[in-house]
Amino acid sequence: MGVSLCVKNIKACQIGNLEVDFILCDPTGEYAYLQVARTIYGEEDENGVDRTQEREYRSLEQIQDNYPKYILSLDYLLQRRSGILHKNIVDLMSKNGGLTGLN
Repeated sequence: MGVSLCVKNIKACQIGNLEVDFILCDPTGEYAYLQVARTIYGEEDENGVDRTQEREYRSLEQIQDNYPKYILSLDYLLQRRSGILHKNIVDLMSKNGGLTGLN
């Protein structure tokens, strides 16, 4: 999906007590969900689970449709989990034409 940004079509979304940072919509009505974080690597809990990763992925994993879901961060160690793509925001904005390079 190439995302054409239109300010009126970008919004935050609440899912129960979880939040998705942005929902992007292109002119054809296709959607993409976007979480933005400085880093998704933080401190681990007593079970070795990274709390920051869990927070960033949890809300996107709760969305039950098939539209694309992304996490953008400054991290260079990228991962993919539950079909959610993790991308480096600096690379995305400088090399791929900005948010239109999400696909």
